[in-house]
Amino acid sequence: MGGTGTLGDLFRMTTPTDHVPVENLAMQQPAPPANRGLKIALAAAGVVIACLATALGVVVSNSDNPPPQASAPPGPQRFTLRGTFELHAGSSMTRGSGNTCAGTGGYSDIASGTSVTVYDGSGTVLGVDYLGTPLAVGSICTFQFGVAVTAGHDYYQVEVSHRGKITVTEADAKAGKVSATLGN
Repeated sequence: MGGTGTLGDLFRMTTPTDHVPVENLAMQQPAPPANRGLKIALAAAGVVIACLATALGVVVSNSDNPPPQASAPPGPQRFTLRGTFELHAGSSMTRGSGNTCAGTGGYSDIASGTSVTVYDGSGTVLGVDYLGTPLAVGSICTFQFGVAVTAGHDYYQVEVSHRGKITVTEADAKAGKVSATLGN
């Protein structure tokens, strides 16, 4: 092949398929694989899964470190005002099983579950709770109560049912020195 030859010879010199005639080259191209669509779908699914995993990782890592927020001013201090309420009722008291008791007649509003309302010095309601399970000893029916209230008031007024308010200092209220009596 010394520099002379036909165009066919030149073509044969530049291609590795010199044993295949030029007219058959188009037929020698490999056919596309039959599962090419499946491979594309699997590759796309892999990309979607990788994106979702990355997004989930960002969400999870951010949940451990929430963005800083302005701190709220501290709320008022609270404590539980605890006390006792005694019903001296004699014959106007009924006894239940296990030394429980409740008022009857004119004292029928006094029983376990009767409301206990605590007010501040100006009459604003600070909290409401209820008389607990009573204990009968002789002719006295004693109830316990505890009402969550805000601290910082000079005086607290405590009312059981509609029976009138008693006033106590904050020191006594915090110390559990609240006691009220109804009856003889």
